[in-house]
Amino acid sequence: PIENFMLGLRRDVSLLLSEGHCDARRYSIGFAINEASIARQRYNKTQRDKIMIGISLANLANMGGTTKLRKDTLEHLNKLSQEYFSDDT
Repeated sequence: PIENFMLGLRRDVSLLLSEGHCDARRYSIGFAINEASIARQRYNKTQRDKIMIGISLANLANMGGTTKLRKDTLEHLNKLSQEYFSDDT
């Protein structure tokens, strides 16, 4: 029904506003739906990346030995995780 459509559109506009689209309330319906879809894809990718970094860090931390490759990889993943988990993202 129309109520579900309007609720979905309201959620889309709210998402866009939270992502920095200051004029989202003025977007055409089609444009708002399309932009919200792109924003959701970007958010979902970021979440998947965060999970993969966490899994990789956990696996590396549980590995035995202190090889240079392990150390370098761990440092690289730590750097990436700081970027992803910082308050700026």
